[in-house]
Amino acid sequence: MTPSTQDLKVQGMGEILNRIASDVAIVADVPMELSGVEVTTEEDRPSGESVVHISFRLTFQEEGRTSQGCLLMPLSDAQVLAGGLMMQPPTRLDEARKSDELAPAAKEAVMELGTFFAGAAESALRDLGHVLVQVQHQGCQGVRADVRPRLDFTDDATFLVGRCKAQLSEYDAQVWVMVLPQLHCLQAEAA
Repeated sequence: MTPSTQDLKVQGMGEILNRIASDVAIVADVPMELSGVEVTTEEDRPSGESVVHISFRLTFQEEGRTSQGCLLMPLSDAQVLAGGLMMQPPTRLDEARKSDELAPAAKEAVMELGTFFAGAAESALRDLGHVLVQVQHQGCQGVRADVRPRLDFTDDATFLVGRCKAQLSEYDAQVWVMVLPQLHCLQAEAA
């Protein structure tokens, strides 16, 4: 039985988010658990709610076409993961998590997170059999609460949006938002 396009989208999104969580938890040495992945197709870029977010912009190259997506993560979670990459002790992670600004020393680590996220997304798609998709990190952007991240897209673009709760270590779970362009490899006719 051929899977439906929605099944492929849910499977692809779940695989990408879970690979990001497992890969980054290992390199940052921060226990992480994702839950409640929900996938929708949306006509506009979603925003992160209630708090400042970091948008990790990702470029997807597929069949000669380049399009953008992103991972929107609350700044506090990015601070913890960046601190983990820098091998900071738990007390420093607690302090960083409470800050409303990204520490200058953490900026390079945050950029490195984006590279890990792109690699994890590409690996997840390859594991699903989509070996012709390349994913690259194209920078980060701080995004105020309820503001959409900047992405390059056409007016008729739609986005595959995955929302999940991410719990880092013993901290409260927060919502992460993965925004994917409409990838041909996640369509039923491509399966």
